[in-house]
Amino acid sequence: MEFAPEIMRKLVGAPWPGNVRQLRNEVTRLAACARQSVIQEEDLWEGIPTPHRDQPSVQPVKLQSLKNAVVELEQRMIAASLKETRNNQQQAARLLGLSRQGLINKMKRYSITG
Repeated sequence: MEFAPEIMRKLVGAPWPGNVRQLRNEVTRLAACARQSVIQEEDLWEGIPTPHRDQPSVQPVKLQSLKNAVVELEQRMIAASLKETRNNQQQAARLLGLSRQGLINKMKRYSITG
């Protein structure tokens, strides 16, 4: 499959607050739902994030140790995936690219309930 040039510009220009996993999920969805071998404008949906004029597309980084930053990011992404899937651990794990047991272990480590 291919992306029409205007679609590629939109995907590259989007801020993707859910990081690479969100982009990967959207590309997978586009490939599954596309009507032709070239993904066109009509295959997109309104949920692609768009940068706001008053908000930079790259968020400033809070300086901290890399280990703490990873822990913070993991906690936020786990919480967001559980919220998105209404606490369905299997679906949340799939969104995060983890096994269900891997997700459960991280939830225990960070005292995340769900």
